[in-house]
Amino acid sequence: MNHIQKKKCRMSSAITVLFFLSISSANQQEMSLEGTDMSLEDLVNIKVKVASKSEESISDAPGVISVITQDQLKRFGGTTLGDVLKRVPSLLGTTVYMTDRSVIASRGDQVMPSSSHILFLINGRPVREVLEGGIKSEIYESFPVTVIDRIEVIRGPGSVLYGSQAFSAVINVVTKSPDINSVTVSGALGRDLHNHVSANINYKFGDFGMTFAGRYADKGGWNTDWRAPKDTIGGIDTVNVTIPDYGPGLYGELSFKGLRLMGSINQWSTQYYVPDYQKAKVGDATGRITWEKYFADIGYEHEFNEFYSFSVNATGTKSRLKTTEFPFSKRDAYEIIVEETNHFKPFENFNILLGGVLGYITGEEGNTLDEKIKFNEGHEQIHFSGYLQLDYRWDWCKAIGGVQLNKVKDFDVDFNPRAGLIFYPFDNVNIKTLYSTAYRAPSINELYLNHDAMRGQMVARLPEDGVKKQELKPEKVNTFDAGVNYQDSTVQFGLNGFYSKMDNLIIQDRDTTRYKIPTWDNIGQVTIFGLECEGKYYITREWLIEGSILYQESKDKQHSEGNAAPLPAFSAKGGLSYQGYGLTVSAFNSYWQALDKKFTAKMNKSTGNFNMLNLNCSYNFNYLIKSRVIKELSITFAADNLLDEEVWLPAWGLLDPSSRIPYNEGRTLYGGFKVTF
Repeated sequence: MNHIQKKKCRMSSAITVLFFLSISSANQQEMSLEGTDMSLEDLVNIKVKVASKSEESISDAPGVISVITQDQLKRFGGTTLGDVLKRVPSLLGTTVYMTDRSVIASRGDQVMPSSSHILFLINGRPVREVLEGGIKSEIYESFPVTVIDRIEVIRGPGSVLYGSQAFSAVINVVTKSPDINSVTVSGALGRDLHNHVSANINYKFGDFGMTFAGRYADKGGWNTDWRAPKDTIGGIDTVNVTIPDYGPGLYGELSFKGLRLMGSINQWSTQYYVPDYQKAKVGDATGRITWEKYFADIGYEHEFNEFYSFSVNATGTKSRLKTTEFPFSKRDAYEIIVEETNHFKPFENFNILLGGVLGYITGEEGNTLDEKIKFNEGHEQIHFSGYLQLDYRWDWCKAIGGVQLNKVKDFDVDFNPRAGLIFYPFDNVNIKTLYSTAYRAPSINELYLNHDAMRGQMVARLPEDGVKKQELKPEKVNTFDAGVNYQDSTVQFGLNGFYSKMDNLIIQDRDTTRYKIPTWDNIGQVTIFGLECEGKYYITREWLIEGSILYQESKDKQHSEGNAAPLPAFSAKGGLSYQGYGLTVSAFNSYWQALDKKFTAKMNKSTGNFNMLNLNCSYNFNYLIKSRVIKELSITFAADNLLDEEVWLPAWGLLDPSSRIPYNEGRTLYGGFKVTF
């Protein structure tokens, strides 16, 4: 190990050690935090809705849950939602070779070449991509971060309440309420014209509320050489690429009493890479790829009395994808769902949640070179699910039980249970023992795609007599969690162990000894077990320290050597922040252990251990001028990848993942401003 590597490892270790040493004591005094009316105790013991669709404390919630609060968002910043999610315990940012270039993986689960095992919610409403089964690149890269109030994350299955895709995590973004009339404008400029601008408008008049937010970012300009096999005979081809990285994002919301209408538009463009034998006949399989996602929801909720309340929602999501080079894909798909949820409280400490969902999905994949060519057209699915969850709380224990029934067209009825016990042996301490299950229904492409580069299972198995026979099975996961947690007015700490068994995983079978053309099939069975530790500590009113550690092992039944996914067995995160007297200075570091040897790069740059250190600083001049008109007038400075570590990750999803593709460029410095009226 050279001098630079030793220095970086020492820095990562120092942050982790500092975090654990600081847990040893806490100031119990309740204090008001600068820039918010919430006390420190409220920020540490934050209420969440994601686990039970009703507000409850984290200690009572039936799940292993982390929350990024508004205070943490202000302190540590983040250009994109993906940047923020990479700070969440047990979540890691990664990538795949083509269609989902911005990926968040939970607890080492990146066995799929997409984010299809994570369900994304906006204010509790699902935002799904249904053609491939879970692409979220445009949301992670362009959703307006400035409109977010907090982010709730369930680590583990959530299908009992949310259905397909809630497989290894559920991410719920909660937007700000228009409680205070304000207009905010911010912007920053970095090297090579890296830039981002955003604006927010909040308006409240009686029972009417309005929130609008928009942002645009361009982090493109990373120029690098990428190497790929020249053809099936042999040789190497080097391609010089300037990687684009830009896109707009919009969010809007109107509310009146219990009625709310909200929607978002997100778009992102970047480079994709296919270092695969399939590209031999078409030249270099790399080019620009663009995603678009349109989301809308109208909902109404009403509390009739202390014993009964209900909500009803109609939600629509439209997803698009377009590539400029091979395989010349052009996609368009949408989902519409209607959901009704009932909350019953027949007597104190006893809660009943009962609801149902009816949904419709469809989509098509065409060719960017010829509008008449369709690889997938005219297919649709109707799906229904009903769910029931019960919980009862004694002084010393809480019991939770639930089940969801799912029926997807052409598939048998599927049941997913949930059960758990939460014990409270001492004040501020809880012990959670949880069992959760989940499923993911096959996507439209996994069933029906008929492309020269990839086929759906139904197309591959279509008999000569034309009778369609369903062969693909839904994916299933069973997860056990056991952990102990401590919370008081300034400290939150948790230690949790987990075990997940995944069956019927739908994998792109690219081994042509089975199929002439690569085909999706149920050929995966993976077990993941691990240990996760997280905590945060408000040392004083001004100082916050937080951190987390994840150790995980994933075993593939077909290939037992090494981890099944291209994620580190060990990773650690730590942040230190000061906020007071108008000044904010915060640093956050994420450390990755080197990947297993089977992912060693045979082409392109190899990345071993690395640290991703980010810095966020600002000064609010309104602390000095005390203006009644201007609520905030700040200058900002940020540094992404302060240690200047260029990161290349495996081209995950292909037959040979040893070819690396560019993921994160070197250091970028930003300077900017923020004004709120």
